[in-house]
Amino acid sequence: MLLNEVFAAALSRLLPHSTPRLALGVSGGADSTALVLLADEYCRPRGGAVLALILDHGLRAGSAAEAQLTASRLAQRGIAAKIITLALAPGPGLQARAREARHAALAEAARQAGFLYLALGHHAADQRETVAMRAARGEGGVEGMAAWTARRDVVLLRPLLRTEPEHLRAYLTDQGMGWVEDPSNLSRRFERVR
Repeated sequence: MLLNEVFAAALSRLLPHSTPRLALGVSGGADSTALVLLADEYCRPRGGAVLALILDHGLRAGSAAEAQLTASRLAQRGIAAKIITLALAPGPGLQARAREARHAALAEAARQAGFLYLALGHHAADQRETVAMRAARGEGGVEGMAAWTARRDVVLLRPLLRTEPEHLRAYLTDQGMGWVEDPSNLSRRFERVR
């Protein structure tokens, strides 16, 4: 089965509307960029709409330019995008604070734009990592991220949880779509990377 067919099957279970409207949390990386293209391919022919909410944490030099590049790439494909810039102070608990601020900002932007559903690009490797991290901390047994969660007056969807990241990169390559590589994803300072 092709990736777009797998995605369509997953999304149709999570998004039960014949005219799907979907906001998407986007970093510009391969996972979220593939999410946007797959969602657009699913929603547009059904008379629906997508809105890419591009998040710039403002924590690295060049992040604003990367957000602009991502918005430009999506605009070339006729995909609506909005850049959201966060202002986070460095210091203890940065990862947790960034995650909380990111989720709040994405939910607020989705609500303001009239979208009930907000999709995130977590994939199968992220799911395995979440289970391992929770097990190492003695939290939640072997439970990973849920495919959908109601939160902050929006419904978070994770339609890629059964998709391997290399399939997302191959899809983008086939589509001729570039993505941004965030160097902080390689930093051993952060738990997700260790």
